[in-house]
Amino acid sequence: MTSRWHIVVVLLHAGLVLLPSVSVAQTERHHVPPNDSAIHSTSSSLVDEEGRQLLDEPGGSSVDPDALFDYLDGLPSTPKTNITNIHGDPATSWIAAHQAVRNLIEHRQNSGDSATRFSLRSRAASSFNANDQQGYKSGEYLGSPYAVYNRLRASSQLFDLGVVIQKRAWESEFADQFNGFVSLKNPLEVFGAFQVRRAIAGDYSLSFGDGLLFGGGATVSKSSDAVSGVEQRGFGFKGTLGNAPSSSYRGGAIELGLGPVNVTAFGSSRFVDANVQGDTIRTLYSTPYHRTPAELALKNIEGMHMSGIRVGATNGDTSSLNLSLGVTAMSFYYDAPYAGTPGAPFFGTTMRAGSIDALAIGGHASLSGELAESVDARAAQSAWIVTCLAEPFPSVGLSALYRHVPNGFVSPFGQISGEAVSSLGNANGIYLGVTVVPFEGVLRVNAYADFENTLLPSTTVFDKQTHDYLAAAHLTAILNRLDLDMIVRSTTRQGIVTIAGGLRPEYATVAREKSTIRIEAHYHLTDVLSLRSRAELVIAPLPSESVEHGFLLLQELRATGLPNRTSVQFDVCRFQTDSFNSALYLYQGIVPGSGAVSLLDSKGWHFGIRTTTRVFSELAVSLAATGSIYDSSRTLGSGPTARTGTTDVTGYLQLEVTL
Repeated sequence: MTSRWHIVVVLLHAGLVLLPSVSVAQTERHHVPPNDSAIHSTSSSLVDEEGRQLLDEPGGSSVDPDALFDYLDGLPSTPKTNITNIHGDPATSWIAAHQAVRNLIEHRQNSGDSATRFSLRSRAASSFNANDQQGYKSGEYLGSPYAVYNRLRASSQLFDLGVVIQKRAWESEFADQFNGFVSLKNPLEVFGAFQVRRAIAGDYSLSFGDGLLFGGGATVSKSSDAVSGVEQRGFGFKGTLGNAPSSSYRGGAIELGLGPVNVTAFGSSRFVDANVQGDTIRTLYSTPYHRTPAELALKNIEGMHMSGIRVGATNGDTSSLNLSLGVTAMSFYYDAPYAGTPGAPFFGTTMRAGSIDALAIGGHASLSGELAESVDARAAQSAWIVTCLAEPFPSVGLSALYRHVPNGFVSPFGQISGEAVSSLGNANGIYLGVTVVPFEGVLRVNAYADFENTLLPSTTVFDKQTHDYLAAAHLTAILNRLDLDMIVRSTTRQGIVTIAGGLRPEYATVAREKSTIRIEAHYHLTDVLSLRSRAELVIAPLPSESVEHGFLLLQELRATGLPNRTSVQFDVCRFQTDSFNSALYLYQGIVPGSGAVSLLDSKGWHFGIRTTTRVFSELAVSLAATGSIYDSSRTLGSGPTARTGTTDVTGYLQLEVTL
């Protein structure tokens, strides 16, 4: 009970003290669905629904929920007046963005928003069993068990601003993570046709071309849109409130323009947590925690410095055939040499890289590609990627992607379709996707095949293959009140690994297969009540010729539009797995603007209960509790968080002000 009162006290202290600086309008989003040329404005509640669609993938998602919601929350302040910003919406392909911007200009519409907007979000959370953790019992923890998150966003016709102050559970410093930015929202005329088109100072992210050097943005769900799911959100630069070293930079960027030519200069200098032995970096930590003296000793001891320039040109967003070309160059160095790991193949202190990217968009097809080269202390390697989308008929979409990422190609910030380039290294990859809409508004079918094959032997795993297949169907029926989804996904990962011991190395083939079948029904009982049911089965064959299984049965009840614009959601899930091999992944929204992907293993129940009430038109209060209850006692967590028990439940309280 004490920890719950801590939540309330901290929120009142940390969040509401900022209220005098808040004076605004309600948040909204501009959203362009596939094949829809109109710019739509949706309520912020749909941001959570879109987050669920992007993260609730069978077999799990590699996307960080916090990073995704940070991206989605920033979309409303982005003027939808050019093709790049429109394409920044995850639900919009290059083809749809091209159609939208042409209609926007032709009909003299203006989707820019000059209103001044502010929003303050304060959230606190705590585990109901926090004091059972080993770090608490041993006295390792430095702080209190509750986590605190405060986010302020402000937007006007000229500027966009964001600030985050965050303390994670058991950290002693209230503002252990502080991130923020201020950016120029609309172009400034300097003289004649010369413009400062964009500028930013603080924390920001970059995305150019197909993402070989700089990738970012939201990953499109391939089960709901297998075609545009391969496209990179090439937005240039934008403010971010995240803190991952692989996608967040601290410094500044500016884009200058004259007619069809843009010149972008950017730089970053930041410190990250690292394990440094002697004068060599052994490990970098992408998600730093400072709960114990050992973790605090690693805080911000390694510097990462980056600078670069990009020159781009386009023939105009509204051209019948939109063409753009870009050349990017960057230099990067650590304060100490990095020994390199399979997941981060960087050797030495300094690296240089450059790329050329091109994009062509017509009325029914788009073609993009990027060629990049990186040079570090160990090697110079070239990589390339080509992506093609086509809509030969209004009801059919096709996509294809080919990538070549050789061993030794170094790209600390690159992403391809949401996957880190370093995790895709030393392999060729082919992706084929298709979307068919036999009956508009009734039936939509998606399917893809994704193949990866190794290029060269490496030290421990010298041969690998990955095959990933998915087929999905979405049906809307009974006066648009019933949505039915069925997804079948099968993945196979095979490698030959070195067996330690003996005078001569021995090798063994390791294969991991996993098939997931999901059936879901979402029924809108009334305009207020809706019911969602899901059955999911995992089949995991093992090398011993045995087969393991996992299943879950989920039931969700949601009520919206209650008095005071209250919404209530309750879901309960029964899960059972034979072992970790057949584990399941379940995405759950928590409070508005947040969510988590839970790994379900063993036997038990998983539940979530959430309620949001708009007490006043300017203030919304949200409460949530989510977690698992296992059939038998087991070890939960690891390291300082490890404990033995049958329950793992966390409570949340959030206040959101939009004046």
